[in-house]
Amino acid sequence: MMSVLGFLLVLVLYFPATASAAATYTITDDATGGDCTAIGIWDPLPKACTLTSDLSVVGDGIQIASDGVTLNGNGHTLTGSGSGLTYGVIMDFRSNVNVVNLTASGFSLGFKINTASNNTISGNTVLNSGTAYLLDSADNNDISNNTADACSAGFVAFSPGVKLQNSNNNTVTGNSVSNCGAGIMLYNSGGNVLTGNVMTGNDKNFNVSGTLDADFINDIDTSNLVDGKPVYYLVSKTNQV
Repeated sequence: MMSVLGFLLVLVLYFPATASAAATYTITDDATGGDCTAIGIWDPLPKACTLTSDLSVVGDGIQIASDGVTLNGNGHTLTGSGSGLTYGVIMDFRSNVNVVNLTASGFSLGFKINTASNNTISGNTVLNSGTAYLLDSADNNDISNNTADACSAGFVAFSPGVKLQNSNNNTVTGNSVSNCGAGIMLYNSGGNVLTGNVMTGNDKNFNVSGTLDADFINDIDTSNLVDGKPVYYLVSKTNQV
């Protein structure tokens, strides 16, 4: 009997912890970081929430409801239901927010960054979702060293890994997009800098469209790769290739 109890104890100790919720977790700048203490550790001085376990949600995942906070995924995974209109991380109307080292899976939209500015999204991964990273009317943000894989999985066809719409003066660098409906898309967005992004095995890899000439004035160099080949982005130029 003692050996059986000891074996069961070992199983309990090594079983991975996963928190689950039907409602969205909200991170705010207050004494507990909003819901942060329910899912991680809140440090009020840098205003940082660090996750301590994987999370499973039925609806939306995590909403950032205050400016100037940091969400550190700490290598953990935020998992959605895999159906319906759901968002992994919501950053509407936010500024000076950092989200790092988080994996989101099973959402129709991984990162929703709407009417937001001066935010940093770095070192994150979105898997088995619809659009991975969406910037909508969002300016002066840094989207760097993130990964998107298997976009459109059970969601809208041709979902991109990174999409900028009506978003200007953003930096998109060092991101990897693979096996998605589209790689990186810019729509009605100008003044953006794209470097070192790698797009592989997507149905459509790279697209820029707009209604004004200014929508096409972006700094996109040959360090961006599509299936191992450099992107040549030329606007109002001749005899350059």
